[in-house]
Amino acid sequence: KEEVFKRDLKILKLQEASTDQEARLREALSNLRKERELSQAEVKAREEKSETLLKEVDAMREQLKVQEREASDRLEAEKQRASREAAGLKIELKETKEAASIVADPYIKQVKELHLKVVGLERQLDAVDYTPYEKKVKLKEIGHERLIKDFGVKQ
Repeated sequence: KEEVFKRDLKILKLQEASTDQEARLREALSNLRKERELSQAEVKAREEKSETLLKEVDAMREQLKVQEREASDRLEAEKQRASREAAGLKIELKETKEAASIVADPYIKQVKELHLKVVGLERQLDAVDYTPYEKKVKLKEIGHERLIKDFGVKQ
């Protein structure tokens, strides 16, 4: 009897312990479910945020491509305008140079002729012999000095 009593007592204690274990297990399972739901909600929120960011990035890329195309078109239009303007200016410059050369050619020719004439005259001047004139001037200076000397002696 005593063994049976001990066994029954042991079984009761095990049943109570198993009831406590089951309660703790149920509580742990419910906590686990709550944590799982919270984690899933958090993961879902992060995925939605990630998708939103990806959509925004794609929208920004598209906007950047549109702006890039617009800038490229404006650049091309400006290049064409500048090219047309440069061509017009080149033609105008060419016409102006031609007109200036027509007007300036006779003067350039005249300047060259005058320069040659000046060079020729300079050579002629260099070729003139001043020694006879220098002798006459020297003789006059000597005569003048004698006159002054004689005048000084008379006084």
